[in-house]
Amino acid sequence: MFLREVYFMMLISKIQQNKNLIGKVWPGKAVFPDFTNERAIQWWKTEMIKFYDDLPYDGIWLDMNEPANFDYNGIHGSIFGCENNSINYPPYKPNTAGDVMFHKTVCLDAKQNWGIQRDLHNLYGLTETIATHNALLDLSDIKKLEEKAFYHNKINIFGIWKVCRTLAWRQQKQLAAP
Repeated sequence: MFLREVYFMMLISKIQQNKNLIGKVWPGKAVFPDFTNERAIQWWKTEMIKFYDDLPYDGIWLDMNEPANFDYNGIHGSIFGCENNSINYPPYKPNTAGDVMFHKTVCLDAKQNWGIQRDLHNLYGLTETIATHNALLDLSDIKKLEEKAFYHNKINIFGIWKVCRTLAWRQQKQLAAP
């Protein structure tokens, strides 16, 4: 799948090197689709349809779409760190977790089609949700889209995940039933 992503060149990238930003999440090294790029949206739709053809599913659970990015050997923002500039290191830091504003996320100067991550960070989950919703419209068997994170501007296009992940499958199934 990564080769198809690189081919479309629609990933969040490092601002100065114009290379794909590589981060770290649960399975290891990862890249992040740019859901403000129409080619990325089309790629996402194609991948969702291919996955559905291989394994029909009833819904999608979007998780860690802030975009989440774990530290890599003590390095934040990407596996190579972030550029030392006023975007990544502004003269102030609000009371947020970690030492830097890109703690557990990508570099603030990371490029996307609509601009840089600093200005688009809170839109990442929304743009992923919209791309997912639009892809699901082509899969008429799909009944629901659930997302763990709650953002008020998404309420009209997805269901809200309101329960703790420690619930047993039986309990989750009861909550999801119409």
